[in-house]
Amino acid sequence: MRLNDESSGSFNLPKISLGRRFYVILGTLVLIFSFFLFFLILPLFSLVNQVKALQQKVRPVKDALLLYDLDKLDSSIKALEPDFVSINNNASRLKVFSFVPFLGGYLSDAGNLADFASEADVLAVKLLETIKPYGPSLGFKVAGVNVPLAGGQERIVGLAKLAPVMVAELPKYKNDFDSLSQKLSSVDPNRYPQSFAGLTLRSNLNALKDSVTSLSASFDDLTRFFSVLPDALAMNGKKNYLILFQNDKEIRPSGGFLTAYAVFTLDKGRIVATSASDSYFIDIDNKLPIYDPAPEVIKKYLKLTDNKLYFRDANLSPDFKVSMQAVERIWNRSSLVPKVDGIIGLDTQFVQGMMAVLGDINVPGYPKFTKDNVVNELELFSSILGSKEEKRQGRKDLIGILMQQMIQKAFASGGKEYLSLIGAGWQEAVEKHLLFYLHDPETQKLIEDLNFGGRVKDFAGDYLYINDANFAGRKGNLYIKETVTKDVAVDNNKLTTTLTVEYENTGKYDPDLNTGYRDYVRIYVPEGSTLISSSGSQEEVTTGSDLGKTFFAGYMAVDPLKKATFVLKYQTPRSVIKNNIYNLLVQKQPGTDHFHYSVKVDGHSEDFDLLTDKEISIKF
Repeated sequence: MRLNDESSGSFNLPKISLGRRFYVILGTLVLIFSFFLFFLILPLFSLVNQVKALQQKVRPVKDALLLYDLDKLDSSIKALEPDFVSINNNASRLKVFSFVPFLGGYLSDAGNLADFASEADVLAVKLLETIKPYGPSLGFKVAGVNVPLAGGQERIVGLAKLAPVMVAELPKYKNDFDSLSQKLSSVDPNRYPQSFAGLTLRSNLNALKDSVTSLSASFDDLTRFFSVLPDALAMNGKKNYLILFQNDKEIRPSGGFLTAYAVFTLDKGRIVATSASDSYFIDIDNKLPIYDPAPEVIKKYLKLTDNKLYFRDANLSPDFKVSMQAVERIWNRSSLVPKVDGIIGLDTQFVQGMMAVLGDINVPGYPKFTKDNVVNELELFSSILGSKEEKRQGRKDLIGILMQQMIQKAFASGGKEYLSLIGAGWQEAVEKHLLFYLHDPETQKLIEDLNFGGRVKDFAGDYLYINDANFAGRKGNLYIKETVTKDVAVDNNKLTTTLTVEYENTGKYDPDLNTGYRDYVRIYVPEGSTLISSSGSQEEVTTGSDLGKTFFAGYMAVDPLKKATFVLKYQTPRSVIKNNIYNLLVQKQPGTDHFHYSVKVDGHSEDFDLLTDKEISIKF
């Protein structure tokens, strides 16, 4: 065979018949398929089966947590190590196929998740070694330690005793937690189906990523929490805490009408004394020597004739700390109540959330309280406050007794309920149904950093806080729904906002609960904003300045089964936009429900239910 034709200078390839060419192609395809079968597909299925099998193998870990068995928890976590190593090895081998279209991203995620699981397992063992000496005082079973299992209140004491150790040890693990967060940073849960091959994927990945990212970001706050915990739990001397029941069904600026209170005295982590009454004990039963003059808005809408600011009406500021400082000034003028070291505000939604975990609560002389009836029962109780003493007698300490029963039941809870209570309490604080104002500066700073203090925030961008005050004297917020639309037009010099607040009273007329909603509403916006026009208010809209903001105040009336709309058009300086990025902070009023918001900015829009304070960023 001649490979080169000298006369033409051309190079001639050997001729291959069609039959031979077919077999070459087929053989090549078989080799490629075999390669991917044995090195990708089968290992991938094996990895999926390993992960599915792991679901059963982690069950002992869950059981140990529920049983508060520290030794079983330790051995169960250590037993998972070989499985994590095997999964990690298999996932690492698959990483070489990250170049494969479609599959590449999933294989990369598998490797990162496997690395995460291995590191998390090692870290869990280290942390358990740190807390094991304190296990019995935290309510855990520990082999070889003949100590009665701690009850709920003793667990709190145990946690306070553990706190100094955690302050010293936790910083050593900061890099580990950052590494775990980094492992998950490139994982996108939204590209996964909700379930696959019997595995729940998307929701579990979202929950895992959110939890680890949040923990890593707030790791320093966790250390600070343990730093302030002993003092907050009165490990160094008695402390009194004032618990205020803010009735969110009669909304007031800081979260609700101040219906009742309880005082809890702590000493070395234990509750040693309690007292309780309704708010009228301060205002009616216990006349004070001095009263502050009532602000104009109180005199006008509550029609007071004696020009006195009462305890029950003192939470006029949208800022919880500012309101509580005003409340405490009045409280301290009474010689019949103790001085306090802090104030905790809670509402009906907090009570309902806790009872969803605790179950029914019995208070002598009252119907059984359940998560389904507790709100209505509390509103019936509230409806008699301010009436004659014979009606109030025997009922005025109901809230305090209910709080006592809840706390006692919480302290007696087992493992699963205890963890659920912590989670539920945290969520209620996030949604501003549980608020704190404490005197200790370090503790208060941590509370505010966690956004558990109900503070009005400074913000460099655009800002919106709708603050309602029900001055109708009934429980109309049982039935009020609000829908908010903020439409922003941007030009060279300013932002022009058209704000629409739609109110709907969904309840029928009720002489005790819903005679019509009357709302003194303040719209807080960036300082320097100017009102262009308004409609819907029963009175002329006024402009004021407070807490470093400009506010527009109106007065709304929404009768039973009716709707009303409040519209404001105002201008804000263009300076709130930085580097062509529009940033907006929407703050939620404590005590309010999940009102719906729609924000529209020059063709961009975002819709959400306002569960807590929310920041929005839109780039132009």
